Amino acid sequence: MVAWADEAHPDDETGPARLLNAAAWHLDQVEEHDAALALYRRAVAARGTVLPDARCYHAALLRVGLVDEARRLSDEVRRTAPADLDVYVFMSENHELAGDLQQAYRWLNMGVRQLELPDRVDVHPSNDYAELVLLRARRRMRESLGFPPDDVDELVPPLTLPTRRSRGHGRVVGGGALGGPSLAWRPCRSARAARRLAGPRLTGSGPPAPGDDRCGADRRVTLARPT
Repeated sequence: MVAWADEAHPDDETGPARLLNAAAWHLDQVEEHDAALALYRRAVAARGTVLPDARCYHAALLRVGLVDEARRLSDEVRRTAPADLDVYVFMSENHELAGDLQQAYRWLNMGVRQLELPDRVDVHPSNDYAELVLLRARRRMRESLGFPPDDVDELVPPLTLPTRRSRGHGRVVGGGALGGPSLAWRPCRSARAARRLAGPRLTGSGPPAPGDDRCGADRRVTLARPT
């Protein structure tokens, strides 16, 4: 992918930025963190768009111990007030992974402020569930911090765990908040996994999907307030 990015053609469906970001992701998976960080930096300056934001490599900086630079990057992203809600979920997960739950919660609240939350909105199956993922992540984070449910939490259904019984046994083997496998064992990935279960893949958490031109600037879903 790096070679493809280095020899990019204007007619290529996938631009250099997304190729470099995808290559960096693969390097991260095999713990080549320094090499991955170098490609993440190149992706920011390269031609093209990375969704939700090429600057969402805050976790990569933390992995190599660049805490001050990670903080500066986080502040830079925050000041631009991104319209794409996935940015807030990504940055929240990065802080959660680093053990900073207060900052993780802060990022989710910044995402909520991008929304206008009426009492009722229709959720259509074709929606990409960015709003649902954000609100569920916020509710989960409040629970982790020991906060009681608030009015925003009530806009999403309670987190239930559908269960099934294993063959020949009565043991519950679990289920995810959106009906998929249990995600509790890996909380920092729960929002991303929930998004994969609920709808289209969360672009930016892995290799880019060619032709994915989701802009994220005007995607509004409303959620029925429980009665």
